[in-house]
Amino acid sequence: MYEIPAQPASQSKAVLKRIMNASDDQTDRIPLRLLCFIGMPVMISRKHRRLKESAIVANGTTAFIIGFVPPIRESMYHVKTIEAFTVKEVHQLPELILVRVHECEDTMANGYPPGVIGIPVLNEQIKLSKFKNVPRSSIT
Repeated sequence: MYEIPAQPASQSKAVLKRIMNASDDQTDRIPLRLLCFIGMPVMISRKHRRLKESAIVANGTTAFIIGFVPPIRESMYHVKTIEAFTVKEVHQLPELILVRVHECEDTMANGYPPGVIGIPVLNEQIKLSKFKNVPRSSIT
């Protein structure tokens, strides 16, 4: 299992550490960490700006994770054990999360097999109004 935390776009790493476990209601429904594994089913709930021209990818599209670009190597994570699970905490965001769309045999992106697309990093600003003394932050 991989844990991919959000990364601050500015020098606000201390702020990010303080809010890492915040609920989605406190972060404008933007998750601050992704817990995932290869083969995990996912549902696309927000269409990325770079995927606007893809008619197949829309809110509610189901797929499963098949990999990352660049591939996650041992030097890019450290291992921690939580209860009985081994979690690889990734230090650097992958550029793309590769997903295979269910029941799709169309070539959706050049250089990838049919049905496979790369979901790019989403860069969003969130207003942290429910936290005291925490300024607005930009998080990737």
